[in-house]
Amino acid sequence: MRTLFYLCLVVTASSCNVFSEPATTGLSKDITNAIPEWLIEQLQSENMIHEGKRPPNIEGSYLLSPHTLVKTYNDDTKDIRPGNIFNALSYTFHGQSSKNQKISLTYYDEAADETGEAKNGYVSGNGNYFTVFANSTGKSEGISYGAIFIVSGEITPTGIKNLRESITITYKLLDFNNKLMSKGATRIFKDGDGFSEKYSGRFRINADKEKMNASLLCTICTNNSNN
Repeated sequence: MRTLFYLCLVVTASSCNVFSEPATTGLSKDITNAIPEWLIEQLQSENMIHEGKRPPNIEGSYLLSPHTLVKTYNDDTKDIRPGNIFNALSYTFHGQSSKNQKISLTYYDEAADETGEAKNGYVSGNGNYFTVFANSTGKSEGISYGAIFIVSGEITPTGIKNLRESITITYKLLDFNNKLMSKGATRIFKDGDGFSEKYSGRFRINADKEKMNASLLCTICTNNSNN
């Protein structure tokens, strides 16, 4: 450490700063410590990771509908496929900090009256693009679970463009009938019409509730939910 200090004294200040990572690239150590490397790499291949340490302010509530399945990993649920519509989901982001990139979120599935939250998430990004990383807890079908939620998109004055969502189950308790996705399974979703409006507590059009009530599954459920 002392050697490095002396080295900086004998070169210009700008030379010392050349080793620092630009604020527009990379992910913070808090994020890489909280999220498994394999999951970050997996979602980088899906273009869901917006790097940077100057994310836009995304506080507010947004409606993800039609909640459309894009892809699954390690999910042995039968009879689901890309393009299936799941229950509409609302997201609320709050408590965003520009100092340490922290953010909190809650999510709500109105059709199933199920909710979850993450109080110590992080947000990366630059310009209008962002990615939220959060270890969440929730309850579905009466079963408590933990999951990594990763949400990305482009913020606009009226909502989020091209919102994408990844959910990976980290644990579940007393799920004897396998009503929820298995531990380690991942589902990736998108907003099927490409835009997630700001949400005031009421669905944007009646068709949303029709789609929601006709959904194949709640977000993390399996076909065993009706057993």
